[in-house]
Amino acid sequence: DPEAAAAVPDDSFARHPITGAFTKPAVESAFSVGAFRDAFPLHAVLLAVAVVVQLNLARQTLHAIAVMPSGSPNARNVVLSLSIICIIGLVGRVRLHCMQDLQVRSQRLGSGLWTATVVLVFVVDMHAFVTDSEGECTAARQLGVYYLALLYLLLALVNGSHGMGFLHKLSLAVLLLIEDLVTMVASCGELALGLGSAGTLVLGFVGAHLVELRMRRLFAEKERLQHAYKYLLATSGHQPPAGDRMEVGRPQAATAGPSQPPPSG
Repeated sequence: DPEAAAAVPDDSFARHPITGAFTKPAVESAFSVGAFRDAFPLHAVLLAVAVVVQLNLARQTLHAIAVMPSGSPNARNVVLSLSIICIIGLVGRVRLHCMQDLQVRSQRLGSGLWTATVVLVFVVDMHAFVTDSEGECTAARQLGVYYLALLYLLLALVNGSHGMGFLHKLSLAVLLLIEDLVTMVASCGELALGLGSAGTLVLGFVGAHLVELRMRRLFAEKERLQHAYKYLLATSGHQPPAGDRMEVGRPQAATAGPSQPPPSG
């Protein structure tokens, strides 16, 4: 309907051409909250697989340490710390999903928890490889290029589906990239392992961003339909039918406001 379309300003859902971010903070917040909520099944699977991968890496590292003449207590502490961080990340994500009545806060806490997880992994892993990398390098060589590539692909996909801003998720991806190149290439001298992991990290980041751009476009289209629907109801003097609020793509916590009165008569 031309009149309904005219009721929605052209710039209501304007987006950045590269990052895809909505120019209006309220719209951006609504999309971020919905994206974080809808990504829970994906996060649960990816983080669970990441925990299994990390635990297997820890097992291989501890085995490599055990056969070393001098041992490596520092490497043992590092792999155990990284495993605990991964488990806490998975449990925290499940707990945040249960906060259905505080979805805006849940998304913000989820982004903060993920940021803290990446930073901790970066600091712990960098310290380990700089001070004593023999045990972890041996384990990485035994597992091979595909195993580490899978781990970094999982991290990239989780990083790209938290509803964070483009610069935020890009910064975390750069941290993971630096950690991979320093530990695998500079410390262990394994160019193939380092480039393989870096390649899957970049592919995962780009793939997740392309999917998010499409989700943003669909979100904007559905919101325009919702606004047009409300405009038609307002001009015709009708109230929406009970149970038909057409809150497409927008969580209740992000659109809190006066509830609609029941239809008269």
